[in-house]
Amino acid sequence: MQGLIDLIEKQYADKRAVAERNAEEAYKNALTFPSFSQVEKELKETTFLLAKAELFDENPSSAESYRNKSEKLKKKRAQVLKELRIDEKTFIPHYECEKCSDTGYVNGKPCECFQTMRTKLALSSLDLSPLKNLSFSDNKVTDGKLKKIYDKMREYVNLFPDAKTHNFVFSGKCGSGKTFLAQIVASELQKKGYSSVFLTATELNEKFLKIHFTPYSERPDYMSALISCDFLVIDDLGTEPMYNKITVEYLLALVSERLFKNKHTIITTNLGQDEILSRYSERFFSRVTEKRQSAFVSFEDNNFRAKKNL
Repeated sequence: MQGLIDLIEKQYADKRAVAERNAEEAYKNALTFPSFSQVEKELKETTFLLAKAELFDENPSSAESYRNKSEKLKKKRAQVLKELRIDEKTFIPHYECEKCSDTGYVNGKPCECFQTMRTKLALSSLDLSPLKNLSFSDNKVTDGKLKKIYDKMREYVNLFPDAKTHNFVFSGKCGSGKTFLAQIVASELQKKGYSSVFLTATELNEKFLKIHFTPYSERPDYMSALISCDFLVIDDLGTEPMYNKITVEYLLALVSERLFKNKHTIITTNLGQDEILSRYSERFFSRVTEKRQSAFVSFEDNNFRAKKNL
């Protein structure tokens, strides 16, 4: 993956270039009008003579004369622009971030927009797949227990991000409907304007592998992108290969930090609680089943996939 800081600097440079080019083009277009071109020329000459008089002319009246002429020309310039229906503000670069003028820094410190861009670019660098466009109206469930789960998750979406439960583990056999429901929740939250990420456990594991082999100083940026997104789905936990010192360690770090930052996560899996405990360690198990903010949801094997297709 390309260095994240290089990507950020290029983004800011591109933003500044666009803003400055637009301002320059607006000014050049205004100069095509003789009335503006003439007054602009006179104003520049007068400004130069005023500066020269203030520095080298011992006679105060000379500078005062140029100062008065400059003020008159400024008023004339404003009147000419008004007649031409040209907004003088278009001559000034309009940066997306007024605080840092699209440099990323304010008084030597990172601007608020810097971390936003950092997270956005880190996510895009991870080559995440777009979400499916789904909604609860796509749900054709009639099974009583499964319908209750869907109703609870609809309520969760309505309350987001203030829902008390932040972590869900959807456990059930293949075809029980857990992945489809997780996709719906992810899509609905994205429509509400929240950053929503859906990854299979295998895809996530590959991201961990890429992150592990990036420069050490940039690893936190890519992990932060996954940690800071509003909503994350890890689908089919237990199907991914186990990489030594990567899979369990990175997964534990991700889930722990998201829980600490009050971020929301759904994990779908074919594994039962004992199998999760055995495969991923007691620490990981305690995080995803933490009672105050987590819920372990069992999906009965009701052949939901076959019903949905029908």
